[in-house]
Order: sequence, then C-alpha cells, then structure tokens
Amino acid sequence: MNDDKGCRTIHVAIVDNDRCALAMLDQLICGTYDDLAEDGIRIVADWCEASGRRAIMRCNRVETVPDVLLLDMSMEDISGVRVCEAVRSRHEGMAILGITSYSPTKYAKRLAEAGAQGLVPKLDRMEMVRAIVAVANGGLFERYGRFTTVDESYRRLRKATSAREKLFSEREFDVMDLCSYGLTSDEIAEKLGISPSTVKTHVVKAMKKLGARNRAEAVGMWVTARE
Repeated sequence: MNDDKGCRTIHVAIVDNDRCALAMLDQLICGTYDDLAEDGIRIVADWCEASGRRAIMRCNRVETVPDVLLLDMSMEDISGVRVCEAVRSRHEGMAILGITSYSPTKYAKRLAEAGAQGLVPKLDRMEMVRAIVAVANGGLFERYGRFTTVDESYRRLRKATSAREKLFSEREFDVMDLCSYGLTSDEIAEKLGISPSTVKTHVVKAMKKLGARNRAEAVGMWVTARE
C-alpha cells in the first residue's frame, strides 16, 4: 500500500517477551527508508505483544493480521518456534521473520521447519529492515539458514496439521489448542459457544487418545507434539 507521499507501507507486528525490547524494536525499525525502493519504504508497527499466546490470538483476527510478524525466539510463555508454527498453520498471507539476541544458527533449522521466511539478529537495524522488506515482497532472508516461501510452508504445515486432526475430532482439536494457549475451561467454553462441562468432556477424550494421566500432562504432550 502506498501513502500520499508515494511511500509503500509495510505493516509489522512485534512479539517479544521483554517490554523494553519491544519499545526499542519499535523505535529501531519503524520509519521511512528512501534508499530501499524507488518510491521509498515506510515500516509501521501496528501492534506489539509480550505474550506468545496472545500474539497467536491477535494473528487469528482478520483486522490485526500484519504483513510481517517479527517474532522473538526466546519467549517465556510459549516458544517462538511454537508461535511460528501455530500462526503459519492458519495463515498463508503473512510473512514471519524470526529475531534473536543469540546466534541465529541456534534456531534457524527449527524455525524453518515451523514455517518462517527468515531469521535475523535483533540489534542489526539495517539487516532487519532489509529482511522485513525481502519477506514482505514474498521472498526469503536466508543469510542464516534455508527457508521456504509463505505458500510452500503453509501447504506443508496444513498437511501435517490435517494428519494430526484425523486422530481427533474438530472440537477436540480446537479445545486442546486453546488449552495449550493457557485458556481455562470457562474461557474456552465462552470462545467456542459450548458449556464448560462439554469442554471437560473433550479434554478427557483427548487425554485418552494421548495416553495422558491428567489435563496438565495432556496439554504438555499436545504442545510438544505441535513444536
């Protein structure tokens, strides 16, 4: 999208569990870069989120889907790789770019398998900007590993998700996914329009299929299987 000054605007969302880092990244990358395209590029952060689970939920809302999701690898509530896979398996129109303060090679392989389009050091401003532009244009940023396009990674993860879904009913899958995001039975019931007792019934059925002894173990097994 071009603004009235002829700049193309790239809408990003930033996910990092460090709120100071969120503010720093917002200031670091947002702005206009006249040297990146004939008409210039403007990067705007539509939203920032410190929770991986809340970021997944925001990406599931049509009105808050960014062009590029900037995703820190070291999250507290849920791993960056897990967030990437959860988002990619549901979205084929959003690029995902991993960011890290550690060595990018530590995460590159797992992040590629989870459906990202690149990985970049968190504090290298211009490299991050170039990576954002590359993946927003449908390309890849492969300085630190091999990645696949949005379309290819989406098809691969949807196929894997479909295979898992055959073991569970659609409702069991929905309930366990929401359990893995930390929602209570009451919250899941409200979100899905069912009763809390029905939620518990679906959890029990999923527990039996997973071979779990209790809900916490079932959720842990579910998250591990989805990573």
